[in-house]
Amino acid sequence: MTGTTGIRQLQVDCIVGIYPHEREHEQAVLLDVEIDYDFASAARSDAIADVVDYDAVVSSLTELIRARRFQLIETMAEASAALLLE
Repeated sequence: MTGTTGIRQLQVDCIVGIYPHEREHEQAVLLDVEIDYDFASAARSDAIADVVDYDAVVSSLTELIRARRFQLIETMAEASAALLLE
């Protein structure tokens, strides 16, 4: 059974933008993340090991976005999606 789960309004304070004033101070970026996955094994096992680890998703996205200091939101979105697909 495939379903969608997600994280709403994840706030990451980061450097993002192309203009000098945008690169001087962190800005709050809000992310909504939707993850489609097969949760049949989790439903059968009732085990936390079989579900999406939201803490890991939040930590990984936050680390990526803060470290990369993206210039474009589009590049940030693409890199974030690639990370989640790994």
